[in-house]
Amino acid sequence: MEPATSGQHQNGEYGIFSNGNIELPVDTSEVTLHLKPRSHISMLVHRNRDDEQLRLYLVSAYDEMRSPWRRWLLARKLRAISLVKCRGPGWCESVQSSLDSYDIQSKASSHRPSRALVQYVGNIVSEDPEYGLEFMESWWMAPLIMVCLLGMLLATIFALWYGHHFGDYSGGFTIAAYSAGLLSTVLVLLQVAVAARP
Repeated sequence: MEPATSGQHQNGEYGIFSNGNIELPVDTSEVTLHLKPRSHISMLVHRNRDDEQLRLYLVSAYDEMRSPWRRWLLARKLRAISLVKCRGPGWCESVQSSLDSYDIQSKASSHRPSRALVQYVGNIVSEDPEYGLEFMESWWMAPLIMVCLLGMLLATIFALWYGHHFGDYSGGFTIAAYSAGLLSTVLVLLQVAVAARP
């Protein structure tokens, strides 16, 4: 869903927009979503929606806030959401809340829809607009391990080929070891570089 510009209102279940100065509809609250290092957008929370709809929209917003670099090259995934209070531009302080135990990856029951999360978030941001939600990420080890294993496999194949072709298995495995080490170093530097980008 595209962000709505100032003066526009989206008719969806939740609205995401980048600029303020929008007259809020009845039973809605505006909450700012943050993603380190410097990404943030605003979202309308409709209190007549249920928690599962809010969860799905938060996950969608998280995907939209990540740049293509972070989406395709950074091995990190959404772990949780945290309540934060903005103290200034780019400075948000984590606040202990019931959101700390909320599992954003688990689908809510469709048999008994709950609005506890929607009401909680709406009440918090209505009382103090400085409150917002921050997406918390964790390292996704599976793709990193797969890349490392693939690199080791290719290095081993190269070492065997080199030893068979040149009759020097020791040299082949030495080259393979240096290549695997170089691959690991490049992979780590790439993750650090992409993580520092907004």
